[in-house]
Amino acid sequence: MGRRSPGDLGDFLKSLTKLLLSWLTISMKTKIAQPAELIDLFVVVLNKFAALERSPRDFGTGDKLFPSEIHVVEAIGKHPGINMTDLASELGVSKPAVTQMIAKIMKKDLVERYNGEGNRKRVLLRLTKSGWLAFRGHEELHKRMDVDLMSHLGQLTSREQGLLARVFEGMAAYADRAIEERTPGVPPDRSPHRKRGRA
Repeated sequence: MGRRSPGDLGDFLKSLTKLLLSWLTISMKTKIAQPAELIDLFVVVLNKFAALERSPRDFGTGDKLFPSEIHVVEAIGKHPGINMTDLASELGVSKPAVTQMIAKIMKKDLVERYNGEGNRKRVLLRLTKSGWLAFRGHEELHKRMDVDLMSHLGQLTSREQGLLARVFEGMAAYADRAIEERTPGVPPDRSPHRKRGRA
């Protein structure tokens, strides 16, 4: 790719877990971590995840897919026969955004449109053979990542796990407030920026 890739997500998660374990160890010993250092670490994590969102990956089809594209494939694979409106709702994005994404992944022969039975105007979506290959490749990636991450998280004591949960809850609340400021009147879980899963 022209720029340095963030590397394998498994390696990134190992590094993140080591950073969090180090922070937890330090904070348990010193009782108080420096807020500026925690904010810096939080920004580093956000930047790494942003880099991952910009990094396409081959899920077994020969085409590199961006996380947003594989999330569309994943949603259609989990809901065969879904229509565009329901897919937009499932992904938390606008219908025009889904229409553009479907056009992109149709060019990669991952998805096809078809008319519903009894209603020729109703357009439904399903995965092609290549789409199912990408869907399964994505699932396999997460199985490997989850095992690796769970082994690292399993090294934490219950107290450390509780602290980590509180940290993540605080981050989520902070993000919800930031989303509300940017999209007034739209609840964070219904905004286009809602959590969509892992890439």
